[in-house]
Amino acid sequence: MRLAKVQKESYDEKEVLLHLKEIEENIDFKVIHKIYYPYFHFEFNVLTKGLMKKKITSGCVIDGVNGRGALIDCEPGFNQTPIEADQTIMEELTYGNAGEEAKQFMYRSTSIKLKSMSVPVLALKKKTFFYRPFYVVDDGDECSNHLLTIDSITGNFHPI
Repeated sequence: MRLAKVQKESYDEKEVLLHLKEIEENIDFKVIHKIYYPYFHFEFNVLTKGLMKKKITSGCVIDGVNGRGALIDCEPGFNQTPIEADQTIMEELTYGNAGEEAKQFMYRSTSIKLKSMSVPVLALKKKTFFYRPFYVVDDGDECSNHLLTIDSITGNFHPI
């Protein structure tokens, strides 16, 4: 077991099960695993050139497995959480790879967001590796073997 930086949950196990029960009251859902998905958080000072110079701070997260980026409004809150190695999904990216993905993503995103004709200047302000917690839920039907992954931050669910 080790301590890891984990994004603060919005929904705990009990709330996830209550939410699912509201949707499907006849199904006896059960959390069978809690898993932790890897992400990299990058925060940049962004400066655009041209007539309308703008300086902002903007951040993104990069998926540690597939490298997809997403803009975020503010840095996620974190807890130091004890987790087992078998609860984590192994990241495929290094900090270096993720940093390059973040820069490319921020160039595209901020150019569109700020309506800039030139390439913005990015200065890395902060970088963080963290895990996002998910619950793996079983529907209790041995014949169907349906599993769902529930995001403990958004409450969104995805079939496996």
